[in-house]
Amino acid sequence: MDKNIIKKIGNSFLFSTIGSAFSSLEVIHYKDINKNLLQANANILDIFGLLQQVPETDDIKEIKNILLNKLNNNELNIDYLSNDYNVDNLNDKLTINTLYKLSKGHISYSDAKEIYQKAYSLAKSRLRKEKSIDLLEYILNDSKYKETLDTLRKNTYGVEADIINRKSSQDSINISESVNLKIKEKELYILDYINNLNNETLIKVLESPIEELYGLLDLDYNENISYEEWIANSIIDLIDWDYYGIEELSDNSRKILLYKLSKSNFMSIYHSLKNKDLSDKEIANMTLLKLIRPNEEISKDDKFTIDELDDYLELNKISGSRIKLKPYQMDAFKNINKAYKDYDFTSVVLPTGTGKSYVALAQMSYISEEVRKLEKNRDAKILYIAPNNHILDQLKKIIVNNYRQSISESDEDIINRVFPNLTLCTYSYLVAGNDAEKIVNEKYDLIIFDELHRTGATEWSSKIDKLLENQPAKVLGITATPERDVDGMDMTEEFAKKYGYSDEDILLGKHISYYMDLIEAIEKGIVNDLEVLNCEYALSKDGSLENLKYKIDDIVDLEEKEKQTKEYEKIRRSVLAADGIERILNDTLKENGKYILAKTSLHAKVNVLYGNIPIKDESFSSYVSSPLLDKNITGIACTYSKNKYTCEKKDLKKETLDELKYIESATKDE
Repeated sequence: MDKNIIKKIGNSFLFSTIGSAFSSLEVIHYKDINKNLLQANANILDIFGLLQQVPETDDIKEIKNILLNKLNNNELNIDYLSNDYNVDNLNDKLTINTLYKLSKGHISYSDAKEIYQKAYSLAKSRLRKEKSIDLLEYILNDSKYKETLDTLRKNTYGVEADIINRKSSQDSINISESVNLKIKEKELYILDYINNLNNETLIKVLESPIEELYGLLDLDYNENISYEEWIANSIIDLIDWDYYGIEELSDNSRKILLYKLSKSNFMSIYHSLKNKDLSDKEIANMTLLKLIRPNEEISKDDKFTIDELDDYLELNKISGSRIKLKPYQMDAFKNINKAYKDYDFTSVVLPTGTGKSYVALAQMSYISEEVRKLEKNRDAKILYIAPNNHILDQLKKIIVNNYRQSISESDEDIINRVFPNLTLCTYSYLVAGNDAEKIVNEKYDLIIFDELHRTGATEWSSKIDKLLENQPAKVLGITATPERDVDGMDMTEEFAKKYGYSDEDILLGKHISYYMDLIEAIEKGIVNDLEVLNCEYALSKDGSLENLKYKIDDIVDLEEKEKQTKEYEKIRRSVLAADGIERILNDTLKENGKYILAKTSLHAKVNVLYGNIPIKDESFSSYVSSPLLDKNITGIACTYSKNKYTCEKKDLKKETLDELKYIESATKDE
């Protein structure tokens, strides 16, 4: 809207005033509009705001009609000026230092400020009401309405957006069907205080609020808060939590933040910033920022992120360890426990190299703490199942490296101390292990299936079904690829059905607490600098070159035949001169490396020689964990490309994602 509806009054203020005074659920029809719309005086709108707060008696109806008639006849162009007492003027005076001196540290910065703000707004509201009724009395000029005007003086409040709204809640007092005072029950003493002041004193309140409202601060407290603690709480109160989508900081979050501040040099940072031309909000924001980013230059317009704050507060740290979860791992962990409120199973899908094991460890640690809280003398029983011992050894290594407290602790001692009732086994062990029957029949607090898509194998699926019978445990499945290669069955969905997820829930993905594919991981920079190995390794042995030669020999056009023969010879020499698969694998595969396997057919089985050791794997479309005998190698990147006739290596950065997408799609052909 280009111009104001009412002169000298902003449209946003007008809309706020009308919205506060009139119920959004109510349509009032006074008369048909037969003329052009007229600009209404803001003071007249204030009067209508008061009339809306009382029952509609005959007198009220008459008064409304009189006002409307006078408006239509252009008889109410009245300028009724009043001083602009803006609450922002008050806020400028309510500095941290001022409020500390006033409250003597017995009332928090936020509580003291709210007392002043509400009392100030109520004083404005009362004066606005008195002036509006004086104006109405002048317009009516009829003693007949004296009793109605007295009722309005006694039971209404001038419309002030800071103190009046239409939204009814536990933190407001209902004035009428459509108007509420933003006063909590414990703040009624503020309302009583302001209601008992005469107009002359109300004006003093607006002119000198600090002095006039001092008596509202209840200083009868026995608890004595230190200056440092009071400033720390004030800094927290001054952070714009709404900006971060946090309506109100929880008590526990405040305690954690206060503790962290108490262990820092926040007071020296605070005092150094106080000497600069900054507002209290800017000082609070910059104090916290300097703690979060100690080695960076900070400006007053900078904002920290919630991830940065969580990292500073060590909320993403696994208790008792040196492990700090990355933001996406923390999201996965939080979502797991949200899912457990409704179901006993959930899953996490993350690519190889993104730290699925750390998410699992976070859940193991959390379950252990929860069980100890409920039963002090009991340790959580946890079962962790993986396809092979290599994955289990990796998990042990992570535990040992991140939970070690002393150089004298053995690896076994560390694992037993952290997870006293942890059982580690492979899927195959459930079938043929010495104590397999005991493991299957045990009751657990948490069961984790690593490489969840492996659980559907016929060799051990019946054992897993038996394990889960009448099992009280929370169950977590982690995998990079939920579908089985043999039949395309999605094992996250199969488990979800067993645990009572509806078809709709499964369709909406509620059975997966966190999902990230490889493309997303690369785009986010979590996985990068991949090296892609493209191998067309059978051209010289599978008859492809021979068949191509036969086709060329059948060409009738001699000129075309000669041209194609020359091209064929180039290809043949290139293939014969190319490094063999053994050479490329020897040069490429490194100790403890992680590799992605890809193929052109879901049903193809590939045999490749690594030195004298055959590598055989059924699934080149998933992340495989099949270690070579003497090397911790977990896969080979190997794909087919129609326009490449030799094996080659090339770097794959984030900006060449199309190549990676091709590799992914190559696993889904046929």
